Amino acid sequence: MLNWQLSVISPKVTADQTTVDRIVQDLYCEVLNKICQLNLAVYCDDGSNWLKSGDQFLSHTICMKSVKPVPQEVVQQVAEYFSVLGEPMRLKILNLLRDGEKCVQDLVEATDTSQANVSKHLKVMVQAGILSRRSEGTLAYYSVEDDLIFDLCNLVCDRLASRIEQQASYFRAFTFAGKR
Repeated sequence: MLNWQLSVISPKVTADQTTVDRIVQDLYCEVLNKICQLNLAVYCDDGSNWLKSGDQFLSHTICMKSVKPVPQEVVQQVAEYFSVLGEPMRLKILNLLRDGEKCVQDLVEATDTSQANVSKHLKVMVQAGILSRRSEGTLAYYSVEDDLIFDLCNLVCDRLASRIEQQASYFRAFTFAGKR
């Protein structure tokens, strides 16, 4: 169950419990409506009444399940996976592999770095399960093991692009503020 706490900032504002309850209920409904707008889902403790995109809440009380704690070993594994993607050279390599399998030499030439450096990054990504490796004679070929990695990268890039566009609009507004 969500617990709300209402703090009255101005000492001049007073409200009886019914008014406070109504304000909290309105805020709660606004949050739930925002969840629907963001295409997220929420369900009641009994598993019924799915709240999904398009639903509208005016004055309901919904009990949301509390988030269960995640075991530390799971958190550690997720952190390690994301840390693999935290290296710019690995992101360059992933982008080069977007079009399909490539041999080490092709990756070395495309990244303009040493074979040892590329091989080191490839090994880390293979160990993390992001890439797969196959040998053909003396050549090693690498490909993306799971294309969902590109969905993850696209989500991050879209979010960053939105932030940059928002910042650009602030700069534009500031720039034009002085001109009349």
